Amino acid sequence: MYGRRRVGKTFLIRSVYSKHLVFEFTRVHNAKMPAQLENFSLALQTAMNSPAKLAVPANWTAAFYDLQNFLTPVVTKKRAVIFFDEFPWINSPKSNFLKCFDHFCNTWASKYPNLTVVICGSAASWMIQKVVKDKGGLHNRVIILMPLAPFTLKETESYLKSRSINLDRYQVLQLFMVMGIERPNLSLYKPFYEAF
Repeated sequence: MYGRRRVGKTFLIRSVYSKHLVFEFTRVHNAKMPAQLENFSLALQTAMNSPAKLAVPANWTAAFYDLQNFLTPVVTKKRAVIFFDEFPWINSPKSNFLKCFDHFCNTWASKYPNLTVVICGSAASWMIQKVVKDKGGLHNRVIILMPLAPFTLKETESYLKSRSINLDRYQVLQLFMVMGIERPNLSLYKPFYEAF
């Protein structure tokens, strides 16, 4: 999934997959690999519901190995979703994140039909070039490609009415121009939701 910032990508993914989401990792803004790995370790600790702090992996290969060890007993018993938010920004220079992610998907994750890997990012051109059009290990791994756009003016009006916010059209227009409405319209994604 890709789309501009604050359009509702994370909200939509959490809403659709809330019952099956077992691991969620969001990048640290403008951080280098050591900070990303520490954040990954904390995300894994949260997913494991462990009070003990986990060791920070030395690199992305070790991080995905730790994730694989956590997920193996989970995906053999039930449907599971892992979610990487702001995916392009996790891939810091010289981190080898994308290569390690590719390896994780091809050698381990692809074995489990109960596992869904969801990635999203606001850098649409990066997502398209590095993931969708990848000629390496991620080639043809994308099952559902979902660009997410902000509400139109009509959708904004409908959304406000659905929340019992009664404004005249001029007020809706002013609100739309100043703020926009960022929550995605879940009914538009019903086929996506029902497919899961």
